[in-house]
Amino acid sequence: MGILIAEEMIDRVFAADPLEYFYDQARRGVWYEYIGDFRCIGNFGDPTSAYDQAREVYEAADDPDTWYSEQEHGYTMAVFREVARGVNRDPGPIDDMENDMTLTDWVSFKEDAYPSLLDDLTERGDWS
Repeated sequence: MGILIAEEMIDRVFAADPLEYFYDQARRGVWYEYIGDFRCIGNFGDPTSAYDQAREVYEAADDPDTWYSEQEHGYTMAVFREVARGVNRDPGPIDDMENDMTLTDWVSFKEDAYPSLLDDLTERGDWS
């Protein structure tokens, strides 16, 4: 269901006239991130193509830093943070507002880290 909603949002945000502000252009890519996250978390196939599409949108908008993030990105970061904390691991630089991480860096970081975090969480069998 989450993937279907994200696909609907992609249709909506890209059907509208292009936005002028670079971050508003970039934030459209988060819906691809959601698809990648749902595929990764739910084990619904390979998330790579969705993450690649997110990175393309971010790069086309001059790849803003994560500290520009609004609610849509904040939610992806919050879930990642909670998964990491669920296995007593440091969620990494997303908790540091001065991290100098771009949105493409964030997607790559998450893409690399999520599989092992999710494996650890599954192995643990408990998400306290």
